[in-house]
Amino acid sequence: MKSIDTIVATIRKHLDDGWHTDVADNFSGQWPKRYTLGRPTSANAATMTRDLRAWSYSWYDWAGRMQLELVDEPRRIDGRSERLPAHVTIPDIDTAARVAGHPWPSRIQRARARLEYLRSSFPTATNPKVLRQAEALDDVDFHLACAAARWFAEHDPVEWKHLTPRQVPVEGLHGKWLNSHQPLVKALAMLEELVLEKRPTRINFTYLDPKHRRLGRRLHDSYTLTDCIDLPYRPAIVVIVENKDTAVLFPEYPAAVAVEGNGSTAPGVLPTISWITEADHIIYWGDMDARGYEIVNSLRAAIPKIRTILMDGDAYRAYEPYGTNTEQNGTSIKQRPPKLLNDLTSAERDVYENLTTPGWPLHLRVEQERIPLNVALAHMERTIRR
Repeated sequence: MKSIDTIVATIRKHLDDGWHTDVADNFSGQWPKRYTLGRPTSANAATMTRDLRAWSYSWYDWAGRMQLELVDEPRRIDGRSERLPAHVTIPDIDTAARVAGHPWPSRIQRARARLEYLRSSFPTATNPKVLRQAEALDDVDFHLACAAARWFAEHDPVEWKHLTPRQVPVEGLHGKWLNSHQPLVKALAMLEELVLEKRPTRINFTYLDPKHRRLGRRLHDSYTLTDCIDLPYRPAIVVIVENKDTAVLFPEYPAAVAVEGNGSTAPGVLPTISWITEADHIIYWGDMDARGYEIVNSLRAAIPKIRTILMDGDAYRAYEPYGTNTEQNGTSIKQRPPKLLNDLTSAERDVYENLTTPGWPLHLRVEQERIPLNVALAHMERTIRR
């Protein structure tokens, strides 16, 4: 026998699965829907008469208060014929929303208002999928999506394909917002693609050469891709690190530069910079976690001569006690499924396979800032001398 809470939870699920189709099409065939309440066996009915009558009364009382059609059927209980509730019928989506409770009545009301607005402004883009995306937004973002879609629909791509999102003349529009809401904007504007100019990528780096540092010139620099740059010396050694503080504070070393890797963007950016790829030695030092090894693999596929420091089994075992299983926001680090990484060394692969093994009992991440910089310098020196 099913409880009222169980049936209400089922109604909420049916609403969540199909409300947008019901509202957009006005009739989708989902309603009316009949929900079976379950029934006890004759043996059970004879032994649980008090509980059974309480269950029956609760259903009649609830259906009456909710103004629902409750269908009952005869059952023999304790030698007597009685009628027990068998089905409850939900006739339409509005009744379902009322039964489901907050926030469903207001969601359906908002969805209908959004649909009416979309039909008047974007009559060719009012399918259920678009409505579902539109209803999920607050009023500000909804009207911003409509304003953006209207602007893109009214202007030829030749006019805007060289603009960055920041340059699109729609009040309130910015890159992160457009990236998050682009599917809805494209659907409303009836565009298959919405490709804008990307913001130029920039990397930060630190000069490590002691002679250069003694001249009193700048220690920290940046480079924007496709721009021109003339470094004060040709880097013979480039050490790529993931932590900003590590790059800024890396110890001095002749003809060396420390580059901030910027995580998973590094493989698509660093191989395009000639003064990095042409260095005699390119060293990568990242966190010992699954993502770090995936970055190494991608970088080495583009720059085969890249070598790593402090990312082998010896380093993991030495510094694993200082590791973590928690992200910066306090959530648990999720174990990543293993990938086929053909460009790892055997020493790197051993650690990676451990970290992606289900149930691995040790820390899933050892951050590079846990390792002293003088240790990193010593490992870098040994590596470039080999």
